[in-house]
Amino acid sequence: MRGNNIHSRAAKRVRVDHRSTATDEFDHRILCDGVHDDVVEDDQLAQLEDVISTLEDVRDERRRELGDTDDYDARVESDTASAALQLHDVVDQRVMEICAERCRAVLVDGDEWVEEGWEDASEVEAAKREATNWLLEHPETCKRLWGQRSPTMSTLEVRG
Repeated sequence: MRGNNIHSRAAKRVRVDHRSTATDEFDHRILCDGVHDDVVEDDQLAQLEDVISTLEDVRDERRRELGDTDDYDARVESDTASAALQLHDVVDQRVMEICAERCRAVLVDGDEWVEEGWEDASEVEAAKREATNWLLEHPETCKRLWGQRSPTMSTLEVRG
């Protein structure tokens, strides 16, 4: 289960930040709700959050233990902070991938949700329009996930 091994200090803040960032990408409820859940349940994102939290914990512990001594090396703190920032970039990419996957789910599965009575047809159509626009506005994410900047429905169905 996601979050069981996350370090307490920073992980909660990081997780909330990612949920907020992801849901801010969308206006439609179907996309917002889905991407919120996807972020919470994503194992890869949880692992990245663990690493970032660990780095931040180590940096803080070293600062507490060695900060007022000659043994303290500011380069270690700088290097740790740099590593965490690089990982935050990877996290940002992963959040965008999660958003793209949610768009794919709406486009591929939305009609089935209507048929099964889970969603209203007009709501799904509005979410599909937003999902399509989002994918068109994020060609690099699409290329990373599906090998092309603007995926076709057949690509989304096969790669999903």
